[in-house]
Amino acid sequence: MFLVYGLGNPGKEYVDTRHNIGFQVIDSIGISFRISIKQYTCKSLYGKLTRPNREEIILIKPQTYMNLSGEAVSECLSKFKVALDQVLIVHDDLDLPYGTLRLKNGGGAGGHKGIKSTIDKLGTGDFYRLKIGIGRPEDSNHVVDYVLEKFSSSERKDLPETIIQAASAILDFVDNGFHFAANRYNES
Repeated sequence: MFLVYGLGNPGKEYVDTRHNIGFQVIDSIGISFRISIKQYTCKSLYGKLTRPNREEIILIKPQTYMNLSGEAVSECLSKFKVALDQVLIVHDDLDLPYGTLRLKNGGGAGGHKGIKSTIDKLGTGDFYRLKIGIGRPEDSNHVVDYVLEKFSSSERKDLPETIIQAASAILDFVDNGFHFAANRYNES
């Protein structure tokens, strides 16, 4: 069994914002496989993806707000009794160009408060991540506003393809392992 967390903020005001791309990817997989991501446990909404002859995937959307994501991650890990090497956290990344995917194993928070919360709660940064580039605002003083804004009209044109690629990367990660997926989806 794998746990795949898409990070984001609950609430209508955050729908379709850059910071919620993790939620969008989880929702996309749910739609593709006709899975409802509406069961509630461990401060999270979740759904189970079961495919013939494949690992089961628990798709999770923490409902703690981004800065407290680690609470939900930690509680779900305990509830589902999954090893940390069978966890993937999907989140936005300011340091990657818009639409770029990067699978990474371990590391620091890089300024991402959802990842910082997760590292703090787990006591380690040794977990897999799928980072989705959202680019940086021109004015570095407006980072908080930028991540909480909806995607621009030009970004929305490419967003469906980015989400499809991220969903494919998740399935490749689960089915074929980190190295296979990283070699396939990480741009040089």
